[in-house]
Amino acid sequence: MEVTCIIMAGGKSTRMESHDEKTVIPILGKPMIEYVIEAANGSNVNQIIVATSSNAPKTSNLIKKFDLEIFETAGEGYHEDLSQILENFDLEIVLIISGDFPLISSSDINRIITFHEKSKKFSLSVMARVEDFEKFNLKPTYVMDYQDQKLVPVGINVIDGRKNTKEWQEEAIMLVSEPQFLINVNTKKDLEIVEKYLIESKKE
Repeated sequence: MEVTCIIMAGGKSTRMESHDEKTVIPILGKPMIEYVIEAANGSNVNQIIVATSSNAPKTSNLIKKFDLEIFETAGEGYHEDLSQILENFDLEIVLIISGDFPLISSSDINRIITFHEKSKKFSLSVMARVEDFEKFNLKPTYVMDYQDQKLVPVGINVIDGRKNTKEWQEEAIMLVSEPQFLINVNTKKDLEIVEKYLIESKKE
């Protein structure tokens, strides 16, 4: 089973209120996307594709130092860009993560892949309960009802690229509650939370 990790890094990052592209903003001296790349590199994935666009020229330039596949999308949106990648590559199992999850680790990625493999489903969506976000004073942007629960898709997914993605397929739900899954960086407040968490982690 070949697993490809697609790191989405071509968005406009409008909520950051920054002149810099979100994924190149330094966190404790290291560009945000490098945390995600290092986690993917240390995991069991077989290939990494970084999806960029004309919206993120600094990101495209930064990741050239890594021995990775770089694919420039049209930058029209998450789903449109992902569809473009799937049409251009012959992929098996695909893990999709944004470049704004600096707390994610290699073991977290392996855990997601294992969960998907055991589920035997076409796709997997990583989700958390609303109350778990509240523990970290985070306000989710989207909440869905699922089996009498209020769940939030965290923005990490797995799909089987060998099947028709345009038809409905069964999806597995992986429930998580750890901060590395809940805290992705969309605002300056998120950035402060991540930096504080990393500093505290280094003290332990």
